[in-house]
Amino acid sequence: MSITKSIARKLVFPAVITLVLEKLLSAFSTHKRLILCYHGCVPEPDYALNGRHIPTKQFEQHLIYIKKNFNVVTLNEMFRLYRENIIPDKKTISLTFDDGYLNNQTRVLPLLEKYNIPATFFIVSSALIDADYIPWPDILDILKTYSTTTSLELGGVVFIKEDKIGFFSKQLRISASDYIKKMGKERNSIIQQLMVKYDFEKAIQKTDIENYKLMNAEQLKVFSKSKLVDIGSHSHSHYNLGNISESLVKDELIRSKKIIEETIGKEVNTIAYPDGNYGYNVKKVSIEAGYKNLIAVKYQCKDDLSDKAILPRLTISNTTTFESNMIQIQM
Repeated sequence: MSITKSIARKLVFPAVITLVLEKLLSAFSTHKRLILCYHGCVPEPDYALNGRHIPTKQFEQHLIYIKKNFNVVTLNEMFRLYRENIIPDKKTISLTFDDGYLNNQTRVLPLLEKYNIPATFFIVSSALIDADYIPWPDILDILKTYSTTTSLELGGVVFIKEDKIGFFSKQLRISASDYIKKMGKERNSIIQQLMVKYDFEKAIQKTDIENYKLMNAEQLKVFSKSKLVDIGSHSHSHYNLGNISESLVKDELIRSKKIIEETIGKEVNTIAYPDGNYGYNVKKVSIEAGYKNLIAVKYQCKDDLSDKAILPRLTISNTTTFESNMIQIQM
C-alpha cells in the first residue's frame, strides 16, 4: 500500500467521518439510488485466501451507519422507484449478497434482524442439489493458498503462482481465474481434474469452512422464511454468462430459477449475473426465462441506461476500512 493511501485510510478518512464532512458528498451526488453488493461476513476474514468476506464487526458498523443516514428499501422497491422515475429526496439503498454462503444465515441475518434491514441474496443453485458443492473461484483460491503446488496446468497452459495475483500465465498474459472465466461446459471437467491432480482434499482441510461453504437446500428453506430476506438467482453453476453459448445461458437460468423456487416455495424474479458478466443475448434470455429484475455490476450494454429491467451495483470492498467504504457510498 502506498504511503498516500495509508495516510488517507488511517487519518484523513476517519477525520472526514468524525466531522460528518462526507455528507457534503451526498448533497452533491446525483446518484440517489444505490444497490450495494456484498458476499458474506466472518469474524476474521482469511485475506490470504481472498477478499470475499467482510469482518463481522465492520459489517455491523455499515448497518448502523446505513440505517442512520439513508433510506433502506428492498430490491423490488428499488426497481419500482427506478421504473416510475421516482428520485428520492434522501439517498436510498438496497443491500445484496452474492453466491449464498452459509455465513449469510449464521452471521449476516442476525445483524439484519438486529437493525431491521432487508436484503436480497443471490443463490448459486448447484449447492441446492449437491450439499458439497463449492464454486470454482473458491476452489481456485483454496488451491492457490493452501496447496503445495507452485504451478497449475489448465488445458495445456501452465500458470505459475505469483504472490499478489495467484496463478498467472506469462505466455498468455492472463491469470488462471480470467482464463477459466472464458470457458463453457469444458470448465467442469477441468476443475475436477485440478482438484484431483493438486490434492484439493488436503488443501481444503487447512481452510476455515466459513470462507467457502454455501447453504444447502434445507438451510436455504429456513433462511428464506425471514421477512427480511428475499431470494434471487446467481445462475446454476456460476459461469460468466456473457462468455458461453446462448443455449447454455438458457439452461443455467431456467434450471436455477426452477430449483430455487421449488426449494423455497416462492417466486424468483431477480437474477444477478456472476462476475457482472453479461451481454444483449443474456438479458434477452433472462427476460424470456421469467426474470423481471436484472442485476449487473457495471453496465455492459449501450442500452442499459434506458433499460428499465436492469440496474448496476456498487461492490463493497472487504479489504479496506469502514470509513473508506462509507465515503464511497456517500459519493
